[in-house]
Amino acid sequence: MALFNCFKNGKEIKAISWISFFWSSASLMVFAVLPVFLSEELGISHTQIGMIEGLAISSSFITKVFSGILSDYFRKRKPFILLGSFLSMLSKPMFALASSLSFILLARFMDRMSKGVRSAPTDAFIADISLQHEYSKSFSLRQSLYTLGAVFGAMCSMIVLYFNKNDLRLIFWLSIIPNILAILIFFIFLGKSKEVFFPAKKTYSLNIKDFKKLPPFFWKFLGVLSFLMVARFSEAFLTLYAKEFGCPHTLLPLIIIIMDLFHAGIAAYSGRLTDIYEPKKILLFGLFLLVFNNIWFYTSDTLVEVFIGFALVGIHMGLTQGLIKSVLAENIPKDLRGTSFALFYLVTGVCIFFGNILAGSLSDRFGIKFIFLSGGIFSFLAFVLLAFLLLKNSPLKKKTRNKGLESLSTS
Repeated sequence: MALFNCFKNGKEIKAISWISFFWSSASLMVFAVLPVFLSEELGISHTQIGMIEGLAISSSFITKVFSGILSDYFRKRKPFILLGSFLSMLSKPMFALASSLSFILLARFMDRMSKGVRSAPTDAFIADISLQHEYSKSFSLRQSLYTLGAVFGAMCSMIVLYFNKNDLRLIFWLSIIPNILAILIFFIFLGKSKEVFFPAKKTYSLNIKDFKKLPPFFWKFLGVLSFLMVARFSEAFLTLYAKEFGCPHTLLPLIIIIMDLFHAGIAAYSGRLTDIYEPKKILLFGLFLLVFNNIWFYTSDTLVEVFIGFALVGIHMGLTQGLIKSVLAENIPKDLRGTSFALFYLVTGVCIFFGNILAGSLSDRFGIKFIFLSGGIFSFLAFVLLAFLLLKNSPLKKKTRNKGLESLSTS
């Protein structure tokens, strides 16, 4: 795996990336078929699905707040990563046993809470073990494998559906296996290694005054991201949209596969793009693509056009997801990494909750196609505000080809 040898801590980057791969595989085995399971087997409405997804995803983001802050307080990342892995494994049997809305809500809440426990500490852990000029490559690499894990999980679901078209609960039971593999990799490759924490001081105390250390650009950037996250409603609605065009059950996991193959392919290369193009151009193009994507979905008339839209979603995510975290990492003090990522997840969690509730309500009242009008409006606002912020605060001209996003730290 020579790809990982270019990093300061190649072994750790490799381990956390593959752990992320199996986390994602387990989650997407469930999520690839969950919307249909909810709507057809349990008879849950689109508004209720929006509520479930909104609560689940927002709970994940809010949990990230506490796990990020606590990882700074205890100066430990790995215990939170391990705890999140165990909670994820325990949530999977709950889906298989679910028979009502309340049970599904509890299972989805626990599944997303497990992600919340591990995510901010994982991001901080990657920043801890990477050199500054490696940030964009490290986050993009982890994002790439995380997304490939989603592809693998969706493919597993599709294979199971091919042989057992009506046995969705079997997929939920089998999703436990990737979680077990993630935990095994953790103990084998990360269990005995020491934590790497750059600040020299030995204690960390939570103080509201510490927020003053965060630069103005950080807060403004969070404001822009709030509009973006409202536009990013759950992929469950994309699955339901494909069903509107007659997509059969056995092909539903293909939606995730298409999105995440493009996502992973672009994410793997996006870190290197920052050595060639100005980061502002990549981010702005990624947001413009989301605006175009919503227009594309709204005007689609065939299932083929809808699947092309899924590919565009993947390209947007691949261009922006890792880069957003790189910008955050560049603009936060080292001793507040976990806290800063926690704030990011808090803001985005609240906005995603609102976006999913809005999408579910629009879908039930006016038809599922109208959710793309909402997505288009909020993504356009995010695009305009980001353009204004970046052009006003920093020229973002790289000093060297190897500095990547370094120029953003001066914003």
